[in-house]
Amino acid sequence: MTFSLIFMGLLSQNLLLPGIYHGEEITSPPGSTYWAVFSGPETDHLEQTQLVLKAYNDPIFDSENEATGKAVSVIGPHQPLFMVTGIPDLKPGPLQRVAIQESSILLGKKIEIPWKDETHLLMWQKSSGKSEYPNIANYDLVYVAGKQQQILGQFEVYAPDGQDPMLASEGQPTLIWAGDLNRDGNLDLLIDMTDHYNVSEPTLFLSLANASTPVKKVCWFRTTGC
Repeated sequence: MTFSLIFMGLLSQNLLLPGIYHGEEITSPPGSTYWAVFSGPETDHLEQTQLVLKAYNDPIFDSENEATGKAVSVIGPHQPLFMVTGIPDLKPGPLQRVAIQESSILLGKKIEIPWKDETHLLMWQKSSGKSEYPNIANYDLVYVAGKQQQILGQFEVYAPDGQDPMLASEGQPTLIWAGDLNRDGNLDLLIDMTDHYNVSEPTLFLSLANASTPVKKVCWFRTTGC
């Protein structure tokens, strides 16, 4: 399969999560078609749906009579975990998922993700590169899939001598979802790659055929707190 992810600029966003956002953060028009992942008691389910947008009063930017904020949802009584578009070969139906016991990817800890006959890991490793700032070190967020290791991102860590290191700006990356979105038999990950306490950056890492790494960063959705 040849993978081509097309970003549509102001016409579409490739990843969305239900919630309320600043108006300029949502560029997809209402009625846009998305593939939505819905959570079930034993398995998740993928189906196409339409985007619903409602205006709301943004307490950060709006006066009393303004409503520039946007509430994101989909048609129907149930809301999905997340929505994607621009990814080829998705099909409706049940999805294999992994039950996540611990979602926060804490420094010094590992998240174990059982997948088939293997245990995949999300973990931290100190980067070989040095930061230009005092008491700051660079750490890599690493995904271990069998015998393969892949760096998903690099983060600044406050690490003064004699103290436990902590993520700079109090950002806390979190595993949101793990499963097989494209049904290729390999694990896909949705991780909030935030680097700041007031920022959310859900990022989809998708397994792709004939790729040199276990997953590829294909789309993300960066927003600030309301």
